[in-house]
Amino acid sequence: MENKKRCPKCGEENPPEAVMCWACYTPLSAAASAGAGAGATKRQAKSSAQTIDDDEGESKQAAQPWQIAVIAIGLMFMLFWVGKNFLPSGSSSDDIPPAVAPLMDPGGSKAPAPTTQTTTPSTSSNISAVAPQKLPFTIAVSPNPNITVGTMAIVPTNPNISTAQAASLASFTRSQFTQMKRWNKLYIYVFRDQQSAKRFASYQRDRRGAPLNGDDYRNLTSLWGSALSCYEYNNGSEHVYTPTNNPSGWWSE
Repeated sequence: MENKKRCPKCGEENPPEAVMCWACYTPLSAAASAGAGAGATKRQAKSSAQTIDDDEGESKQAAQPWQIAVIAIGLMFMLFWVGKNFLPSGSSSDDIPPAVAPLMDPGGSKAPAPTTQTTTPSTSSNISAVAPQKLPFTIAVSPNPNITVGTMAIVPTNPNISTAQAASLASFTRSQFTQMKRWNKLYIYVFRDQQSAKRFASYQRDRRGAPLNGDDYRNLTSLWGSALSCYEYNNGSEHVYTPTNNPSGWWSE
């Protein structure tokens, strides 16, 4: 079985790929990020404690002052012995290895010390950033992923669009959601205003997103005057209704 995400707010189960709870719209990624952050904090604290322990261990093993003095005297004696026995007397600048001899210019004077030049990456680019386009509608009701018949509601940004344009928005929404191959049927109701959409969302939340039946349509008669269209998708076929033409009985046509 697939591991479902449980909403930290309402406890509703969501599919693994969900980033928002379908029932209460609580972001699920935030909870995951918070858990990951807590784990990272624990790991960091553990790492810091380990570092302190390592430092204490190293300090306990540090060489004593008398040991350092003995090593220094030994090194000085060895350097003196090597210089006396192996380096020729009266050495000139020609005898100095190139890596140690000062740089000279052709005139005999010291050449200026080489300078390092730091290059800064260019901030200009031929690639222009593309701002994300805002969708011309908002989603008021998302389909329940746990059932095969989905019910949605959207609200266009422009409340004065035609019924044909509203149906086009619903068709576009359907094309995005059915890519998940989860719903055999999908009903999308396009409301003119947010108030009507919120009332519909409250009604559907109590029913856990179940599809509407005849009694539900009659209970919601007061909302259909604000519905621009109802888009129905059924196993590849599409049908569009216009509730505003007959708010009291369009669903039985």
